[in-house]
Amino acid sequence: MPGRLTFGDQDAPFWFFPTYKLVAEQIRVGQLPLWNLYLYSGIPLFAQLQAGVLDPINRIYLLETSSQTLTLAQEVSFAKALPAAYNYGRSPGWKRRARAITAVIYSLQRFCRGAHYL
Repeated sequence: MPGRLTFGDQDAPFWFFPTYKLVAEQIRVGQLPLWNLYLYSGIPLFAQLQAGVLDPINRIYLLETSSQTLTLAQEVSFAKALPAAYNYGRSPGWKRRARAITAVIYSLQRFCRGAHYL
């Protein structure tokens, strides 16, 4: 729905979202997303890290490609980063409070950059 608040910095709605949409459209019609014909004279799509073709979180875009799915994918990645950062704090032997603060700061670092309207 246009006009809804969407999480993300400048690259999320203007670079990543159209790329995710292109990948999802190609997979829906049964094609392997190998090539992006819409940039320059064509660029590799499957081999491009930013396209996230093999990222399990990006399978959300197969259901629907909208600003809500962009926000949902970013929220899932934040939620995944919380326990990962918390568990990482165990290796240097940090106390529980330090691990919790580290997890919150790490997982929400991109969230603090602001949100954009799509």
